[in-house]
Amino acid sequence: KTPTIWKVVLTGGPCAGKTTALGALQAQFSRHGIKVFMVPEAATQIVQGGVSFAGITPEQSLAYQKSLIQLQLMQERVFVDLAMATPGP
Repeated sequence: KTPTIWKVVLTGGPCAGKTTALGALQAQFSRHGIKVFMVPEAATQIVQGGVSFAGITPEQSLAYQKSLIQLQLMQERVFVDLAMATPGP
């Protein structure tokens, strides 16, 4: 039987409480024996990796955005694969 994988997406601007909510959700689900996998946010990884969006052209912005969504989707696929390979709820 294929396991059910639930996805929760948190959105909001800076300092909106996403990280706080994420910690609370992880704690609550974990208390009920549910494994929680958290996919890193691709935009944060890119910026922390040294990429700057300041002063770029519209064409460069489009290329960055395409790369950003490719990275995010790839990470999500990897985490789903890992969740499916992990026994238990």
